[in-house]
Amino acid sequence: MNRYFIPLMLFPASLLFCQEMEWPTKASHYFSSNFGENRDDHFHMGLDIKTNGTIGHEVVAVEDGYVSRMVSNYNGYGKALYQKTISGHEVLFAHLDSYTPMLEKVWRMQQTQRKSYFVDTHFSPKEFQVKKGDVIGFTGNTGSSFGPHLHFEYRSSASEPLNPLTMAFDIMDRVTPIPKSIALVPLSKESLINASPLTQTIPLYRDKAGIYHFADTISVFGDFAFAINAVDKREGGNYEYQFHTAELLIDGKMKFGLNYEKIPFSEGRAANTVIQFDLKRKNLDEYQKLYRLPEHPEMSIHADDETGVIRLMPGYHTVEINIYDAKRNKATILGSLIGTFPMTLEAQEILRDEKVITLALLPKRGFLPIKKAVVYSFTPFGFADQKIDIIHTEQVKKGLHITFPIKSINNRILQIIGINELNGRVSPHHWTTMEPKISVIDIHPDLKISNTIRGVFFQVEIDQYVPAHVTIKLTNDDTFQSHTLNQVRPNTYLSEMLPHYALRNVKYIDVELTHK
Repeated sequence: MNRYFIPLMLFPASLLFCQEMEWPTKASHYFSSNFGENRDDHFHMGLDIKTNGTIGHEVVAVEDGYVSRMVSNYNGYGKALYQKTISGHEVLFAHLDSYTPMLEKVWRMQQTQRKSYFVDTHFSPKEFQVKKGDVIGFTGNTGSSFGPHLHFEYRSSASEPLNPLTMAFDIMDRVTPIPKSIALVPLSKESLINASPLTQTIPLYRDKAGIYHFADTISVFGDFAFAINAVDKREGGNYEYQFHTAELLIDGKMKFGLNYEKIPFSEGRAANTVIQFDLKRKNLDEYQKLYRLPEHPEMSIHADDETGVIRLMPGYHTVEINIYDAKRNKATILGSLIGTFPMTLEAQEILRDEKVITLALLPKRGFLPIKKAVVYSFTPFGFADQKIDIIHTEQVKKGLHITFPIKSINNRILQIIGINELNGRVSPHHWTTMEPKISVIDIHPDLKISNTIRGVFFQVEIDQYVPAHVTIKLTNDDTFQSHTLNQVRPNTYLSEMLPHYALRNVKYIDVELTHK
């Protein structure tokens, strides 16, 4: 190893940042993980550089400087070296198999003195000076490593992790990030997304110009927010990476931003506040929140003071989400929202013959006219059967008359979703001519509890369709709370969002079914 005494204090400030960084190993220029990836209880603070599944590849100093620290542990970084660079940064090389012979000798001496494998030793600027490209160690698989690789971190002079792909290296990348889907998250008791109080995931489609779009216009009411399922990709690899920047704009105005440029270690414990865990818990992939709740800490990745919590006025609104990687390749998502009001409808049969049936759909709650409708049929066991082909529609005052084949109602329950004049969705209405041969006493209800960031939902599913009212009672030894559930599918009933404290001291949950 070449060793030089480097008079750091004599370098003019203008020269400190002009040195081009050396890639830390010739094993490969590929990496399996990048800066900012969420690990639930912390962020990944560097690059995991691939070493072709083998150990023993040379690790080199990325800039002039000196080896400032040596550590060894059975977990964590394993055998690692820290370098202080002439530009004032700190660099970490982790999971090493061994150091250079001289450093290896120092490591053995430290172990002998400590009578332990564990070593954590600091060096002065004069002891182990290095030039850019000098070999300082060899790649390995030590510590909390699940395969041979080099973990590399680039930090500020205050040991604050920085993104190496923007702050240290200039690596060619022409591949844009890939948005997979978005989620809209209700954040208040009265919030509705497409007439539902539950979080809704929305697929995206990509046009010929490479722009992504919502699959449909989304109706919203109350406080809500977005979450994004998006990854970055790089040429020549199949790995998925953390994107660098995300921007959320509503009607052209910035509402929230994420920027993975730097993350202090002190913020790692808040990593779980960035992920939409109610979706991840259901194995619906990882969605990053494009919002921050008041009870969650503001972090360095939060790009501005906006919280991302949204409440819209009635009418059309535009959405634009931009996702950038470290080389500023951009993916854009465009969509439309409709601010609307909660509405319900009722259906009345007004005509029937041997071929068709006509229903009148009338607003029941809410004053907006019903302009369109979508109808699905379900089996008595709760399975979606088909989308009904509506033959004819006619606007009659604020109501809508729909005509469709009469065979569609045979032994089926219809779910009718109205669309009002603002193109907002009306809460589902269920209609059937079936006369079940069983009653609620023959039904076996299944209770499910869904915990969300703002509250708890109770869902009851029945194994066969019967017209029923469903109520849950939250009880302890002295009192009970009664909550009526709303029918969201023929065999599925859902409570409103209940605050978490509503479950305090609850010992029993009773499900009560009565004839409708």
